[in-house]
Amino acid sequence: LLHDSGHLVQGRDREQAEVIERATQWLGRSYTVFNLEVGDDEVVRRSLARKRDATDATEKVVRTRLAEYTRRTEPAIQYFRSIGKLIDVNGEQAPEQVHAAVMDHVSTRGLA
Repeated sequence: LLHDSGHLVQGRDREQAEVIERATQWLGRSYTVFNLEVGDDEVVRRSLARKRDATDATEKVVRTRLAEYTRRTEPAIQYFRSIGKLIDVNGEQAPEQVHAAVMDHVSTRGLA
C-alpha cells in the first residue's frame, strides 16, 4: 500500500508499481510506500489463530498464498525501495506499536 496525501493505493506487482510512479510524476504528486514486514512463520501463526473460514485452516494453504504473494509483490517492493519511496516497518510488533511506528514516519516526514 502506498500513502498519497491521505489516500491508500495498492501497487501489488512491479508493473503496477511502475504505473503508479509514472502517474504520480505526471501529476506532480509525491507518495510514500509503507511495507509492513512480517515473517512467514508469524503470518502462518496469525492466520491459523484466526481461522475465519475453511480455506484459512491449514498451514499448507497459508504458505501457498504467501509464496504467491512474495512472487508477485517482492518485485514491487524492491522497485519502490530502489527509487527511495519505501519505508519498512516491523509488522510483528503489537498493532499499537505498528501504528505508532507508521505515524512517527508520517509526522517526521510531513506526510499527513
